[in-house]
Amino acid sequence: MATTALALWLASTFGTSFLPSFNEGTFTVFLMAPPGTSLAESNRVATGVEK
Repeated sequence: MATTALALWLASTFGTSFLPSFNEGTFTVFLMAPPGTSLAESNRVATGVEK
């Protein structure tokens, strides 16, 4: 009984500090182009994706 009470008390003191912070306002997109794609073409495609 005492062990359960101690475990519950410890769990309540941890809070959520062990969780990483969430940055829900952003996301990451990975683009893949065929080998030999020019930098200008890559930039054009990336600019279109940003919009």
